[in-house]
Formats: sequence, structure tokens, C-alpha cells
Amino acid sequence: MLMAVGFVTVFIAAVVLYIIVRYVVVKPLKHLRDVSDDISRGKVETRAEIRTGDEFQELANSFNRMLRHLTETQADLQRVNAELDAKVDELAHLNMQLYEMNRLKGDFLANMSHELRTPLNAILGNAEILEEGLYGPLTPQQTELVQTVDTSGRHLLALIQDILDISRIESGRLALEIAEIDLDEVIRHVVTTLAPRAKAADLQVRVEIPANLRPVRADHLRLTQVFDNLVTNAIKFTDAGGTVTVAVRADADGTVREALVQDTGIGIPEAMQARVFEPFEQGTLPLRRAQGGSGLGLAIVRSLCAAMELTLALESVPGTGTTFRIGFGGHKMPRGGAT
Repeated sequence: MLMAVGFVTVFIAAVVLYIIVRYVVVKPLKHLRDVSDDISRGKVETRAEIRTGDEFQELANSFNRMLRHLTETQADLQRVNAELDAKVDELAHLNMQLYEMNRLKGDFLANMSHELRTPLNAILGNAEILEEGLYGPLTPQQTELVQTVDTSGRHLLALIQDILDISRIESGRLALEIAEIDLDEVIRHVVTTLAPRAKAADLQVRVEIPANLRPVRADHLRLTQVFDNLVTNAIKFTDAGGTVTVAVRADADGTVREALVQDTGIGIPEAMQARVFEPFEQGTLPLRRAQGGSGLGLAIVRSLCAAMELTLALESVPGTGTTFRIGFGGHKMPRGGAT
């Protein structure tokens, strides 16, 4: 009898324990799992509803607070993403407008340069005819006036060409013909061309080029323009009695490492050294105005060097002089051209 009562008591206790575990522990946990499954399927408005007055209800409340925070954060992210998408669209639209404006500017400058150069070349041609006396001899005063017309006209023509070049560079329309060229020939041609200007300024121009240089890869016309701008700049800002040096540094086998244009001129203050490469930057303003120029020469030099994959470095000390270094990267070329 006692044994039967014991079995009944144990059975009832087991049933009660089962009911307690199922409804007090398992059911709340299953409910939380179901809510989590709904959330993972996108039903973010689902909330846990447990009213047990114990730790499971506190857990459900914490779970609901976490869901509310996640929902608010998601809403904020969606709002930020929408704003970002709008900004990206606006930026893309502005970029298209800038591209179109740049294209129109390039077309305008190209057309205007043509319209300006055509009559200007006619003026220069007629001035040359008058200076040569083909229509009869000129008085000294007339000769001086014609020479002024010729000098001013050529200066204006150079400014127009600078503006056209910077426009082509900025619009990506600058065409290059990269080939193996003789650096010695390029430098000596530039120095010979500018020799009268250096002589008029009472400057000595020295050329230091090793023998048997290997060819370098560059655009012949544009590399000539780079050296012409740099040497012209050096002559312009070097006082009478100074020296301008154009030199090449090469390995023993003739591989060109760098070329430099060095002067003993006024120099460039350190604070202005980065600015002198910007278009229309006047640098040492009073001096540059006194010397003239468009303010585009060094900007063109930097852009041309970058286009030809050459490096450009500036070293300068005010009152001592300036050195521009053009790095060729040591690309080895066979003497006499490609094999």
C-alpha cells in the first residue's frame, strides 16, 4: 500500500514538474524563438509577449527594447542611404555639367585661338616684310615701331598658344607621339634658339651633357616645349651676369637618369614653391608682372611631364637660384634606336 502511494506521489510530482517546465520555461523560450524567426523573415514589427512576472518577462522586455532600437537604427540607416543616394545623383549631375562646361571651354578656346592667331600671323608677316624693306627703306623711328609690333605680336602669339595648350591638357585632348628621341639634340636646339635672349640679358648659358647618351622615350615636340619653358623662365628671373645651366645626369652606360635646368637667379620662397605650378599663379607677383608672362609656363611643364610619365622636382633658395629636375626613370634604350 505504501509503495503504491509512493508511485502515485512520484507520478503526480513528475506531471507537475513537466507542466511547470513546459509552460513556465519551455513555452516562453519557444515564444522568443518564434519571434526571432519572424524578425529574421522581415517581420520587424513582431514583439515578444510574455506575462509571467518573472525573469522570462524581463528577458522579453529586454528583447523588445533591443528590437525597437534595431528598428529605429534601420530606419535611420534607410534615411541616410536615401540622402546619400540623392547626393550621389546630385554629384553625378554636377560632374556631367562640369564635363560639358569644360568641353565647351575647350571648344571656345580652340576656336578663339584660331580666330586670334590667323590675323595675328598676318600682322607679323606684314611687320616682317616692312622690317626687311621690301616696300622701301624705313626711317629709324619706323623701324623701331615695326620691331615693337613684331615683338609684341610674337609675345601675344605665345600667350595664345599657352592658353590653348593648358586647355587641351585640362580637357584630355593633348595628343602625344611617344618615341625614342635624342635628348642632346633637344637641349642644344633649345639653348641655341634662346641664345640671343640670354645674350641680351647678359647671361651665360652652359650645357653639360655626357657623350654617348642613350635615347629617351618622350614626345619630341612636348619635351622641347618643356625645356624651352624652363630655360626661358631661368633667363627671365636671373639678373645680368648670372648663369643658366642645362645638364644631364646619366649612368656609365649612357642611360639617362635626369636632366636639370639651374639658374643663379632670384629663387622662389619655400611657401610659394608648390603654388608656382598652378595655372595663372603669379608666384612672386611684382617680379613676375615686371617680367611678363601668362603664368601658365610651369603649369604646362608639370602637366606635360606627367603626360610623358616623367618626374618633375623643384629646389630653390631665395637669392641663390632655382633648379628644376626632370627624372627619366632610367629606362634603358639601345644607342641608335630600338633593336
